[in-house]
Amino acid sequence: MKIVLEDLSFSYRGGKKVFEHLDLVLPGRHIVAITGPNGSGKTTLLKLIAGILEPDSGKVIFDGVGSEFLRFGFVFQNPSEQFVHFTVEREVGFALENFGYDSDVIAIKVSEILKEFGLYSKRGSSPDELSGGEQQRLSIASSVVYEPKIFLMDEPTSYLDEPGKKLFFETVSSLRRRGYSILWVTQDPSGLELSDYVLLLEEGRVTFFGNTKRFLRDGYDSI
Repeated sequence: MKIVLEDLSFSYRGGKKVFEHLDLVLPGRHIVAITGPNGSGKTTLLKLIAGILEPDSGKVIFDGVGSEFLRFGFVFQNPSEQFVHFTVEREVGFALENFGYDSDVIAIKVSEILKEFGLYSKRGSSPDELSGGEQQRLSIASSVVYEPKIFLMDEPTSYLDEPGKKLFFETVSSLRRRGYSILWVTQDPSGLELSDYVLLLEEGRVTFFGNTKRFLRDGYDSI
């Protein structure tokens, strides 16, 4: 799903201007990495795209529709802050309950998703008992089950060790193969290499947007 930012401007209370008249088209069905120095507007841009923040002017359009008509999958730095239920199984099934699915359908869907993400053996465990990598997979599984169009991820590998990162990147690759659009904030070199496109922000300005090979070849060092 293509994401179009039209003449987007945003300032925080107190007058700090982050973006001014930003125009950008992000391709769908790819992994797009947002990177740049601290304070460059990476997480703010993600929140504007998600509709968590309202722009001062301009708009965000997804294949011709606004964010209020879409389902997003969210993955944050610390996924445990997203969890609200006492078991892995309930955490994944919660969204389906809200959408009014029958209990039999929920049970089947939840089992399928937990097996796909390697969490079936943990279905009765508390999310707090999972490793960092397992919590990130649970966060994705809890979103996949209700079929979002876009995944938005804010530095999802920050708290993972190298084995955890490897498993997480494999999971993200599988999402891309299934046709999801993935937009993530990352400064992890392996995360950048996995991405199809890189968006480099510096002080709220886009200083590079293009394919990852060109980004790595040209040796951008602002991050």
